[in-house]
Amino acid sequence: MRRLSVLLPALLIAAASVAAPLTSPAGPSAKYEMQITDLASDFAAFWARTDGQPLDVRVAEFKRDIGSRFPAFYGVSRYGGARTQEEQDAIIRRAIIEFPEIRERYLTRSARFNTDLPKAVSSFTEHFPDFRSKLPVYVLHSLGEADGGLRSLPGNDVFFFGIDSMVRLHGDTDDTPFFHHELFHTYHIPKLDECAGGPMWAYLWIEGLATYVAKALNPGANEAALLLDLPAGAATRYRATLADSLAQFERVADSTERTAYLDLFTRAGTGPLPGRRGYYLGYLVATDAARTRDLRTLASLNCNQVRELVVSTVQSLRTALPEAQ
Repeated sequence: MRRLSVLLPALLIAAASVAAPLTSPAGPSAKYEMQITDLASDFAAFWARTDGQPLDVRVAEFKRDIGSRFPAFYGVSRYGGARTQEEQDAIIRRAIIEFPEIRERYLTRSARFNTDLPKAVSSFTEHFPDFRSKLPVYVLHSLGEADGGLRSLPGNDVFFFGIDSMVRLHGDTDDTPFFHHELFHTYHIPKLDECAGGPMWAYLWIEGLATYVAKALNPGANEAALLLDLPAGAATRYRATLADSLAQFERVADSTERTAYLDLFTRAGTGPLPGRRGYYLGYLVATDAARTRDLRTLASLNCNQVRELVVSTVQSLRTALPEAQ
């Protein structure tokens, strides 16, 4: 998993905590286990233990007691010189200062994580019984980085969940669709390792199909639970600008530029169209493709098939809009 799984984070970045087995009880053939390292509860304990101490002391203790246990994530070497230790310390300082705003919700979500994720793994393997992942899994305070996903870190690829960002971004929604979305990435992305260079059509398919799978496995999930309305009101903007968004995507479908990715798949975006619209466009493409294909077939399409499908579906969706008539 060294191409698209690496490019996703690379484009964005230019009590003991023991690895506990998380077993999916989805029948006798499903003997899959995820090895989870829990640093999320350790952060909460660290915060409570150091409450009242000078902030610089707390930052130093975080680096000693938490950061040292996962230096590949919390250290600065992963940024290749794009972030200094002083900048990282400022991010740690802000996370400590702001933690009281989310503390109760963080503790609640952290406490139920080891129940909620196994349930999601179990229901996921009912649909994808061949699912296996050798990636180490970390649940942690992400210092505001993300709610979860794949990361290529120095020495290893990992799968992580950021409880702090889950609290801030997901609100009180059920996390099961989110877990299914991320689990599907670990299942699906290796199948597209040959999509050299990470073109935008590949990312659109990766995120769109993962979103569609989350919906298919959770039919009652609304746009907020599918993270298609992030921030609130985004889904309305996606629909209002759909014609322009589809036309713009056609122009960058084969691009491998970082700016194209940031524009389509980050909340800030880089242009006049709404950020993160790539998820919505990809969801529309996957939904259309699912009219004639089942989930396993969609997940097994190769790079040539994916490109042809994405390009042709985007074109047909655009020409079908009233504005194109």
